[in-house]
Amino acid sequence: SGLLGSAMARRLASTGEEVVAWNRTPGKAEQAGLRSEMSVSAVAERAKVIFLCLFDSAAVRAVLCEHGLLVSTGRGTVVIDTTTNDYRTVGDFHEACRQRGVLYVEAPVLGSVGPALQGKLTALASCTDEAFGAAKPRGRRQRLGGRCKPAGDLAQQYPDYVCRVTADDGDIGRGHMQRFQDVETRT
Repeated sequence: SGLLGSAMARRLASTGEEVVAWNRTPGKAEQAGLRSEMSVSAVAERAKVIFLCLFDSAAVRAVLCEHGLLVSTGRGTVVIDTTTNDYRTVGDFHEACRQRGVLYVEAPVLGSVGPALQGKLTALASCTDEAFGAAKPRGRRQRLGGRCKPAGDLAQQYPDYVCRVTADDGDIGRGHMQRFQDVETRT
């Protein structure tokens, strides 16, 4: 796993969540101290929420299609993609997931390893309301969530959210994501 993805996975694991990793480079997840599977399909078959943190859109396409993530993922599974994707290709990811009944959340993060380890990244999420609702943590198992600010309808087709992604104990139970309806878009 890369530095940022490893930091996010370690932080999530530190909150008590079961985290299983897969990396395109064999052995990298284990080097980061993460429990791993031999294939992305093995992860997809057991996970209800899958986080992607990849180098670029080409890597996302490879994982979704060539490595078989979408073929192995069950209907209703949430894929939260924290990769900084090319705006010209991300619509294809939304559509490919939609066709398989998978809920896709494009959520590139602002921050680096330090904030990730502290649970203080900021995510810019673009997705359908259904995907956002499914990705939103609930109840006692809430580990990510927090304060959201309006982003405007920048993606035209998908509502956008700006969310403070935290895993601080003080946010558990009270923090949640929500869409803001009355947003001014500035050009």
